[in-house]
Amino acid sequence: MISIRCVLIDGGNLTLRRNTIHDNRDAGVKADSYWSGKKTSLTLEDNDIVENGSRGVEIRSADATLRRNTITGNEKTGIYLKGGHATVHDNDLRANHGGALKVKSKAWSKDWDEDEDKVWISSTVDDKRNKKE
Repeated sequence: MISIRCVLIDGGNLTLRRNTIHDNRDAGVKADSYWSGKKTSLTLEDNDIVENGSRGVEIRSADATLRRNTITGNEKTGIYLKGGHATVHDNDLRANHGGALKVKSKAWSKDWDEDEDKVWISSTVDDKRNKKE
């Protein structure tokens, strides 16, 4: 069996501290409530999430807190958020090929809830490779 994601959480709470997650075909870490329909919470602290084939961290309909991580060199964005909440503090998000962060909001949907997609950011994102010229 070939794993396409290093870490996948769908329902429940998961905390990862001081890990190196690298060289996966897809996202390094994915938090998603899609299949289980249960509340999903992810905390990432002091991890290196690098050189993955897609996003470093993907959050869909889940809650996440990311502190002091190095999320660099991923093929797409460092962090992707859709339909969830994320608090992002003191992370290094430089040198991701798709940029540091992408928030896919449901803002254009007629049933959009203004509290559904939120992200709070306090991280390093100012790198030439993250800017479009």
